[in-house]
Amino acid sequence: MPLWKTASQCLEIQPGLSRSCGRRAKGPARLPGPLRTPRRRCRRALGGSVIAVRLDGGVAMHAEFISPDDPRWQRYLESNWHDFYHLPEYVKLCAYHEGGIPMAFYAQYRGASFLAPLIIRPLPESLNASPGWCDCVSPYGYSTPLVAPTQEQLPAFIEAFSALAKERSIVSAFFRLHPFSELNKGDLCRFGQLVHHGPTIYLDLSLTQDEFWKQVRRNHKQNYQRLVQDGFDVSVDDWARLGEFAALYRDTMLRVGAVTCLYSEQYFTDLKTILGPAMHLCCVRSQTGSVVAGGIFVEMGGLVHYHLSATATEYLRLGPNKLIIPFMRAWSQERLNRVLHLGGGVGGAYDSLFHFKAGFSDARADFYSYRLIVDQSKYESLSRVAATQAGGDHSIPANFFPAYRRAVPHAPHLPPVPAATAVTQEPEVEA
Repeated sequence: MPLWKTASQCLEIQPGLSRSCGRRAKGPARLPGPLRTPRRRCRRALGGSVIAVRLDGGVAMHAEFISPDDPRWQRYLESNWHDFYHLPEYVKLCAYHEGGIPMAFYAQYRGASFLAPLIIRPLPESLNASPGWCDCVSPYGYSTPLVAPTQEQLPAFIEAFSALAKERSIVSAFFRLHPFSELNKGDLCRFGQLVHHGPTIYLDLSLTQDEFWKQVRRNHKQNYQRLVQDGFDVSVDDWARLGEFAALYRDTMLRVGAVTCLYSEQYFTDLKTILGPAMHLCCVRSQTGSVVAGGIFVEMGGLVHYHLSATATEYLRLGPNKLIIPFMRAWSQERLNRVLHLGGGVGGAYDSLFHFKAGFSDARADFYSYRLIVDQSKYESLSRVAATQAGGDHSIPANFFPAYRRAVPHAPHLPPVPAATAVTQEPEVEA
């Protein structure tokens, strides 16, 4: 069960419940046939990936890399808290678009269990790595490792992961943690580096409408009122508009230079197939009825994520996206959800995106990543090659992880984070 932040302890997510209405989650939908995980040379590193380690007291831990089709993955989610980022078919979709292999590290020890969704990635050919070397990253979003029922065995699980990953030629691992499910920082820091990227913004849905509007920045209120007066309106789950949103999202990513996020309409169709009734499409329509802004929201267990958003270039000055958050706040509250999570800036930075979201709420949660060097000698060797290739290029911050991917153009979903702060053994979270 997650350790909720003080300001959001009202969010009591129950294991196995997919939505606030209390219906138990069924197994995820299967992806259409054409969507298959590409075979990569890193797949060889995972063959026969089962290990039984005898730890203190002679108790054996069973640890293994499992595929999305392994029934243990879904059974774990049915019994324990999770978010949609942990669904096996979501991980499979992310892996397909990032050119990797969808996997999860699964382990059991002393009555506790551990599940970490991962994408195993082949190393860039430019690094001239030995055959079979690879690394891994958690899927896009807040796909934090899960441990239940308590975190007492977390150090043992991390140690077992490192041992098995090293045996399988995985050089490093990058985990995105969940702002509302906190892992023990001291345990994490014993084995790797915990990095604080900055706050994310959320709306506490226990607040009344008046209390919400008191937190909204003045110019957001003014723009909101002007858009309503000018005839802009908002709809939710008008799925006939999904194609329009997909085109709008692609144009938005081109405008901001996010070339790794140029998803096709098929991607959104696949995402809808996977998430089913948990996925929602919010569209802002102009006076002529065209979609000028929109967002994908995902609702699970009382928590609603603002997952993806887009705005038409010609309407940027009017800011039609300012209609989305107040509308979805009221919609989420009516459905008895407890938190609407807006996310933060790009990579956690205090940028214009963060400033926009911060104008709707004073509530904050912290976003961390966890970086684990599995094989130090291989990591250093690859980093030396990458440093030589980069030459005097200082456009990517020195804290980029893994260091050997700094010279790789458009590394998927791992933007440089200028605001990152390393956390020591006894972390002090900045206010």
